[in-house]
Amino acid sequence: MRHKILPLLIKTALIMNNFYKFFLILLSSSFFTGTLDAQINISPTFYYDCQDSVKLNVQLFQNLPGNIQNDDVFSGVVNIGFPFEYYGVTRTQCVISSNGYISFNTAWANQGSPYRHYNLPSSDDAIFFSFHDIMPSPSNVQNIRFQTYGDPGSRKFVLEFCSISLYDMPGNVYTGQLVLYEGSNHIEIHIGTKMNEAFDNNSFIGLQNGTNRLTHPTYNTTVAQWTLSNTSFRYTPNGNTYTLSNISYSPLPVLRAINNNNIRWYASNNLSTPIATGQNLNIQNNPAVSYYIVTYQGTDNTCTGTFTYNYRDTVYRQTRVSDTVKSADTVCLHQLPHQYLNHTINNWGASKVFNVYRDRIGCDSVRQHTIFLKRIPNAVTRTICEQQLPFTWNGKTVTTTGTHTLVDTTRSAITRCDSITTLTLTVNPRVTRSMSQTICQQTLPFIWNGKTVTTSGTYTLVDTSASVVTGCDSITTLTLTVNPTLTRSMSQTVCQQTLPFTWNGKTVTTAGTHTLVDTTASAITGCDSITTLSLTVNATLTRNISQAICQQTLPFTWNGKTANSVGTHTLVDTTASTITGCDSITTLTLTVHPTLTRSISQVICQQTLPFTWNGKTVNSVGNHTLVDTTASTITGCDSVTTLALTVHPTLTRSVTQVICQQTLPFTWNGKTVNSVGNHTLVDTTASTITGCDSITTLALTVHPTLTRSLTQTICQETLPFTWNGKTVNSVGNHTLVDTTASTITGCDSITMLQLRVHPSPVVRLGNDTAVCANIIYTINGTTPNAISYLWNTAATTPAISVSLPGTYSLSVTDNNNCTGKDTIIMTHLAVPVVNLGPDVNDCVDEGWSHTLQAGNNGATFLWDDNSTGQTRTVTENGRYIVWVTNSSGCRTSDTVNVINRLNPVVALMPDTNICVADTIVIDGTTPDVASYSWSTGATTPAVRAYQTGKYKLIVTGTNGCFGTDSTYVTVHEYPVVDLGSDINKCVDRGHLEFLNARNAGDDYLWDNAYNGQVRVIDGSGTYWVAVTNRWHCTTHDTININFKWNPEVQLGNDTNVCEGREVLLDAGDDGIYYQWNTGMTSRTTVVDKDGLYTVAVTGENGCISMDSIQITQNGKAPQYAGIWVRNTGTHTFKFELVDPAHISGYIWDFGDGSPLSYSETPVHTFPASGNYVVRLKVLNGCGDASDTTTIHIKPTGIDETELLSDALRVYPLPVTEGKVTVEIMEGAKIKEIAIVSTLGQELERHMVGSLPVYTLDVSQYSAAAYYLRVVTDKGVVNRKIVIGR
Repeated sequence: MRHKILPLLIKTALIMNNFYKFFLILLSSSFFTGTLDAQINISPTFYYDCQDSVKLNVQLFQNLPGNIQNDDVFSGVVNIGFPFEYYGVTRTQCVISSNGYISFNTAWANQGSPYRHYNLPSSDDAIFFSFHDIMPSPSNVQNIRFQTYGDPGSRKFVLEFCSISLYDMPGNVYTGQLVLYEGSNHIEIHIGTKMNEAFDNNSFIGLQNGTNRLTHPTYNTTVAQWTLSNTSFRYTPNGNTYTLSNISYSPLPVLRAINNNNIRWYASNNLSTPIATGQNLNIQNNPAVSYYIVTYQGTDNTCTGTFTYNYRDTVYRQTRVSDTVKSADTVCLHQLPHQYLNHTINNWGASKVFNVYRDRIGCDSVRQHTIFLKRIPNAVTRTICEQQLPFTWNGKTVTTTGTHTLVDTTRSAITRCDSITTLTLTVNPRVTRSMSQTICQQTLPFIWNGKTVTTSGTYTLVDTSASVVTGCDSITTLTLTVNPTLTRSMSQTVCQQTLPFTWNGKTVTTAGTHTLVDTTASAITGCDSITTLSLTVNATLTRNISQAICQQTLPFTWNGKTANSVGTHTLVDTTASTITGCDSITTLTLTVHPTLTRSISQVICQQTLPFTWNGKTVNSVGNHTLVDTTASTITGCDSVTTLALTVHPTLTRSVTQVICQQTLPFTWNGKTVNSVGNHTLVDTTASTITGCDSITTLALTVHPTLTRSLTQTICQETLPFTWNGKTVNSVGNHTLVDTTASTITGCDSITMLQLRVHPSPVVRLGNDTAVCANIIYTINGTTPNAISYLWNTAATTPAISVSLPGTYSLSVTDNNNCTGKDTIIMTHLAVPVVNLGPDVNDCVDEGWSHTLQAGNNGATFLWDDNSTGQTRTVTENGRYIVWVTNSSGCRTSDTVNVINRLNPVVALMPDTNICVADTIVIDGTTPDVASYSWSTGATTPAVRAYQTGKYKLIVTGTNGCFGTDSTYVTVHEYPVVDLGSDINKCVDRGHLEFLNARNAGDDYLWDNAYNGQVRVIDGSGTYWVAVTNRWHCTTHDTININFKWNPEVQLGNDTNVCEGREVLLDAGDDGIYYQWNTGMTSRTTVVDKDGLYTVAVTGENGCISMDSIQITQNGKAPQYAGIWVRNTGTHTFKFELVDPAHISGYIWDFGDGSPLSYSETPVHTFPASGNYVVRLKVLNGCGDASDTTTIHIKPTGIDETELLSDALRVYPLPVTEGKVTVEIMEGAKIKEIAIVSTLGQELERHMVGSLPVYTLDVSQYSAAAYYLRVVTDKGVVNRKIVIGR
């Protein structure tokens, strides 16, 4: 448990029953005003009253300072103490550079660290809390410290540099602090003092994420030097970057080592006098003492002030509660009686055995062991279908119904006890049935109860949806008759303008092949016929023509058609029609371009005559008319141009000019003249207002240039030499233009200067030189012809010896009194600083190795074993020496002694899993060990584990070294298995029950040897499962299942019927009670109306099933008023119906052996004279109707009576509205009409007179067949009618 320290604040906490600790903290500071987290922990946190003795231990401030002791190095790996997220990556370790930054790349541990910013690793994640060249040393390394403290979730990692000197800057120091925060992942930088360093543009503050560096906007390498004091910054995570903010200066204290003499122990019965001091306390159990208190009081000087602390913690004595350890075991029935710990178990059930033993902490405990007796179900009932024989159960085969005794050895795995199973097997028989069905070809494929049939024939179908009460599928033999769809083809050619095209009421809008369902020509089968129409459409050809002409070519003629004006003209082109026989249409767009005229004015100079314009030549001023054929406009038509030409004359003038000779050549208005005299110049730049060039006559006069000579001698170091304002840079003859001595002519004179130069003495001090810092170097400046020497050190000798770096200059004067100089820069090469570290005297593991780091990257190395690496890994104790020569050739050495001791090797068992009530012994016996310390408090070589937890052992060897190992013991509960309550319910045949043993991922064993988690049950019986988890703990459960079959009800698919047609609904014979939603209680019912019909069927076992069917009345029977026959030629007659309705197909049989006709209005020619009975059948999806008529053909003509019969129309048929109409054709008249029953009894007679049409009221007659006897002026006709309701 961790505690917080508050300045000048006392906190107390007294926790009564849960063994919490309390403390009293008092903090005083001369400077620091923040909070400080600290640790003080007593282990163990409590002890029992049953323990004879207990060893108590207290720990304070476990985090210790780092160990950076050299200049320009990284520390070893430092544990941050908590997970810290930096740029999205969780970090737990870092290395500390002596130059003011940390790197999360731990591969740099104990390596050299750069001291210039441009040498920093570019791919590291690092935090720079003021990077610069800092120079720690063993004398001030204690001032580089780090600690981690705080409560879990809000801990802090504090790294502090306290007054560390800067390299090569005596008196300049750096004090700064880096703080990393757990949870918030904030980064704080507190700088107490930052002074100038040895290098310019080197210091900066910032963060680095790989190659991306986020530097402080002010304190960075763009500034040569910068300083800070008492300043703090905070970097706050913000997505994938950080936000920088200024905060008040608030560094945290970093504590040093604790003085153990200030740790004091007190007993609860005397809190005024300490009973011991130091970190450990061995106590004997004393009933008078209920708790012990430990306190720590002391002071610590931190980098920011002096602190006084007062810490306190408490450990309590607790009363031992009876510790009962439970375990369990199972035995088979045949293993009784069973012995356990001198106890005998004879009875069935769970028996508990108790005994007392001494537990791991030395207190008495009770062990409770429970014995379970296993019992396995030994009776199974199964019901199967006949086709499932033979039946296999657990590898045993049964071929007949009945009771079978089976020895079940496959179950013994889970119980270790074999069982004998009695299997009662019931075999239900298979049921068969037959059915016939007639369909049309276009309705294929045909689906019956989910089975698909594609052709006519007889099929055997396994009918799973119509299984009987046995729950077994039935087999149905289906005889399917498929009436064909009649097809025909026809071709038709039309012109495009006649579209759309109509055929038999079907409309076609495009050319091509069209499939038309011809419902009016359906065949005798009652199935629609299909007509394939091949339609060819000859296109009306159209085209567009554009024509552009000149205005003078109007009128325009095209293909004999004349156009008189511009615009679009539509021309019917009958002479150009295509082979299709359809005319084409041409659209002519005519454009007429006008004849253009224009006028042009042109001004030219006289010298450009004659003037040419578009190939036409003009020789004089004035107006000229030009026909412009070559410059016609874009229309392609010639234009006429009138040209007005103006001609300007050429002008002349004279000019006089005087110049100096040196200004030749002379330029005037762009013309160059090289000599005196008169020159004629064409002056293009001075043309008059006419725009034409003028001619100028130039008279040029030239004055001569004057010259003189001069000789001068100088020293080389005085170059350059200046004379009369003119500068000369070298020896020799120089021509100088003397503008200050110009003659009367106004022109400059020229002076010839001869310059003589004595050379300066050449001083050679050599190249700039770098030498090792401990070498005295001689600089020699001896120079020929020298008469004196003067160094910048004030020396006057030719050579000097120097030991300090710097710039050295020499000035030499020769016998010509000329002076020479030279400078040399001397720099010191650093002698390598080699520090192999302090002598090594560590506790190490067997096979240890220690790496000696000589630092000084880039140097060469020589070890005492002649190896040459920067590092050397040693595996034996001894004395080791290294000589380091850097790249400048400077060399130094260091020595280290390695005296390591071996840690004891502790080897505990691997992590172990046990079941509840099991125990295991963990043996940690180790040779050459002085003491054992277990995390349980035990001090023996071995402990017994029976609870979940980590068991850690620390041993102390006889050499003072420690060894440790740990193992984790996990105690697992037995799996909880619950198949649920027993099942007794009504289900459909084929119902499946799913038993889930749960405990996903465990091993399963069911009573049938199945080993899955979920078992599918399809029948009644007793079922059990045993579940073994991955830790080999086993539990089992049993369930009884009783299925009662629901009665089977199949009313069939929803059905469409014709109006007035009755439907028989059958609920099947699987029930003893029936209840329809119509109120009927019989097995079957007849319905004749639309609606949803539902039945509930109750079986003998009380289970109830329901089914529904939707009945929809759709369509009427075919109707017509009679057959009308007309004689259209020799032996030829046309047949058609009077007022046909609801008819989709016609079948005509002409009685002369000719093929049937399916036409609506057939025309038929009989082969010879005679009597022919013509039969007609009309039909649709709801039914059919038949009628006959007789044709009498005599050798001399047609029998008029029969012809009259054909001319009689009676409608409507059947008679449904109570009235019937009789109509006579062919000019005949009706005289009387009688209604006669089918037995020949005349029921009534009407005297009509002489009318062609007469309507009778027959509403008083019942629905039946009757005859009408119609007497006309041409004979008597009898006609059958049907009256319906």
